[in-house]
Order: sequence, then structure tokens, then C-alpha cells
Amino acid sequence: MQRSNHTARIERYISKFAPAFSVIDAIKIENLLGYNDKDLSITYNRTLKEFTNGWILAHGDESRLFTEAGKTALNLAMKTGKNVICSHTHRQGVMSSSVGYAGNQRTLTGVEVGHLCDIKKMSYLKENIANWQAGFAVVYEQDGRVKPELVPFNKDGSFIAEGELWK
Repeated sequence: MQRSNHTARIERYISKFAPAFSVIDAIKIENLLGYNDKDLSITYNRTLKEFTNGWILAHGDESRLFTEAGKTALNLAMKTGKNVICSHTHRQGVMSSSVGYAGNQRTLTGVEVGHLCDIKKMSYLKENIANWQAGFAVVYEQDGRVKPELVPFNKDGSFIAEGELWK
């Protein structure tokens, strides 16, 4: 699980307004959410994390935000020199950029995974309008090769994944 600006708010609030409580382990987000349960095997990443060779898991607020889906992640990829999968933007998209010459090129890819929100319930959005795309991403890895795949939601909330329609 990757840290987010939302999960960081609890610890920042305590640090600012109740610093004496910051030593209490139960307040740490990984303990509050039960990630330390040995049966779950969930790792909570507080920084950028290379989760497989050449691919970093990021939240997306580590650098500049762009309005085009995939561009925030691609910007992080160009800065880190690694492919990036991130959230935060609530957009769903993939962008790649290649550098090099004389047949010696390298391609970096940025993937933004989308969101799982019900936009109708997002009261802070004026008129419930946002440049957001509902869905998620699946990452396949085989023999050291990685393939991210976006899974967009249909208007009714259904989606197609692994060749099957989910309702």
C-alpha cells in the first residue's frame, strides 16, 4: 500500500496539534488500518517504492500535477528514470516517452490508475464535474517483463477484466 496525502493527514495533524501523542504506535496509519496484521502481508510504503525491476509505485503528489491523464506519472518517470504507477490525480491514463539515439533508445512509461469514487457524492466538486476517470489498473509481470493494464469502469459501474464482464 502506498502512502497518500489523505493517509498522511492524520499523522501531520497529530504532529502539529498533539505532538505528545506522536509516540503512540497505534496512531501510525499502518497500525490504524491493520496493515501490520501478519495474516494480511501488506507493506505500507512511506516513500517511492520500486516494486519490481524498473517500476516505481508512487502516490502522484511527489511532483507537479498535470491535467492530462498519464502526464503526472510520466513526469515522475522522467524525473526518477524509472517507470511509474501512481494515483492521486483521479485520472486514468498511460503516457510514454523515449530518449536516446542511433538505435539505443529507452522508453519510460507513466501510468495513472483512475479512481473508485462515486462522483455524485463528492460534495466539494462544483456541479459534480471533474476530469476524472473511474477504474483501476492491473500489473502483470512475467519473466522480468511488466505490462500495466487499465481497467476502466462503464457508466453503470461494471468493467471488463481478465476477459470477463464484472457487474
